[in-house]
Amino acid sequence: MPAQLRVLANTVFKLSVQESSVLPTDAKVPVYQGQEFAIATYNPAENAHIQLVFSRSPFPSHPNALQWFAFKGHVELIDGERIMPPPQHPQSWSH
Repeated sequence: MPAQLRVLANTVFKLSVQESSVLPTDAKVPVYQGQEFAIATYNPAENAHIQLVFSRSPFPSHPNALQWFAFKGHVELIDGERIMPPPQHPQSWSH
């Protein structure tokens, strides 16, 4: 069963872990508090981000982009019935 991702604050999903302010517009998409996404896999990433991999792109503007990054403080993962808070240290986070 894929995990669910819930957006906790208005933010952007990005194609890299760089600051969103330095990324071109086509390398990020806005997502909004309360949105939920089914994700195939997830992993800790650099700069306090989470790598998200989708089976199908949830964004029509980026139909071939299956891998995105989100700031870990802006999302929560739900794996089955268990809500998993963002990790404090990437090494401590497993799924």
